[in-house]
Parts: sequence; structure tokens; C-alpha cells
Amino acid sequence: MTFLPPLYYQPRSALDPAAAGNDAATTAWVNAVVADGGAVSGTQTGRVNTLIVALKAASLFTGHVWLYGGESDVSQAEIDIIGLTHHTVNGGMTLAAGGYTGNGTTGHIDSGIAPNSESQDSIAVGAYNRVAGAAGNATLMAITNAVTLVPGFAGAFAITDLNDNAFGTVAGGSARLGRWIMSRTASNLITLYKEGASVGTVASASNAPSASNLFFFAENNGAGGTDFSDDQIAATWIMPGRDATQSANFDAAISGYMTAWGI
Repeated sequence: MTFLPPLYYQPRSALDPAAAGNDAATTAWVNAVVADGGAVSGTQTGRVNTLIVALKAASLFTGHVWLYGGESDVSQAEIDIIGLTHHTVNGGMTLAAGGYTGNGTTGHIDSGIAPNSESQDSIAVGAYNRVAGAAGNATLMAITNAVTLVPGFAGAFAITDLNDNAFGTVAGGSARLGRWIMSRTASNLITLYKEGASVGTVASASNAPSASNLFFFAENNGAGGTDFSDDQIAATWIMPGRDATQSANFDAAISGYMTAWGI
């Protein structure tokens, strides 16, 4: 009789995503991170799983969400938890537990995703900016004449631009710090949400979505970038347009993840 080595009889580790009873999307993300050369602890697996389950329960598990805050693992940060797409880091960027920090001169992230991946009149973008104060450039994301989100511009308002080529301003976005969602759900209106609540709207007619990739920490001007930020960003997202209820639910889910990490 032939006996198999004891290894074949070992139960799955409690840290194995599949063994822990996690959502299939969590397992797929963990596997993608490991295949990319990264690592995911059992604690991080559980926290991401809680986020994914919350997004699915609210029917919000669509689009792309990158989590920079957490375990300071580059592969975790570069692979979005929904579409498993990879971003590309350029220039001087620093990754720490609180997220990526730009250098204000060259550092930026190419999301690899263009606005035309969503609909002309149904798109939302945003980020969690962890820097307060009026100094510096708070460009969270931008494409020339297509998309711009700059909260706390000169400490006076947020600059908003989403599938159009005309800057709007929202007085309720005068502070840089916060979890921001800029959403278009109609051909004539953009709404800016902070921590899940609307802080203002801009009446703006939509144009055909840009085919250029959205940059984080800078504006994609087609020539390497401009208006570079030195802020710290803990997460970014690109997704279909979100109404008030959806924005509140999305923010609650992201907030829960960040709170678990003390971010």
C-alpha cells in the first residue's frame, strides 16, 4: 500500500481566503496580489472582505476601487478590488500605511482607466484625501478638458469637471481633507459629495467621455502630466454615477475599512 506524504492531509490554513469563507471577489483579489508578488495578511483579507461584502449588499460592486491605505504593500495598492485592474506609479511617490503621498513635482498615478469606460451621463470619481490646510496643490485627479477634482482650491472651493470642458466650483468643497465623490447622473448636473453628503452641485452640460486615462495626483495633459499634488491619498475610485443614497452607502463602506485601519 502506498501512503501519501502528510502534506496532502493538511487542512487549509485559516489564512487561506477560500478556507475562511470569504467572498469569491476577495479570494480573486488576494490571488491577484500574490501573483503580482505581493502579500496579504489574514487581517487585511478580512477587512477587504468586509468592504467587498458591504459594497455588494448595496449593489455598488461595479467600477474600480484602489485601496492605498493599509499594509503598505505595492501590489495591494496597484490592483483594484473590483475589476482587478492595475494602475501605474510614475515619478516620486511614497506608499505608507495612510496611503500614497505625491512629491508635488513629478509623482502621479496613471489609473489605466479612461472616463469612456463609463457612460457619458453616468460616472462618478473620487478619492480620500488625508491632508488638511490650504497650502499646496490638492489635485486628486484630472484629465485636461474632461475631468478635474480639486477640493480646497485656495481654501475657497472645489474645482469640479466631469465629462465636460468647463470648470465648475463648489463652495462646500473649500476644505481639502475628506472622502470625495464627484458624480454625474444626468446630462446637465454634477454633484459633489463629501463623507457621503452633498456639498453642492454644478449645472454643466456633458460631452462625450474622454478616451485618455485618468491620472491621480496630477492632470493628464497628454504630455506627462501637470499640476502635481503632494497630498496623501488613501483610496481612489472610478465607477458609474451615484445618487445621494448610493454615495452615502459607498462612503459608509469605505469609511468602515479606513476606520478599521485607524486611517
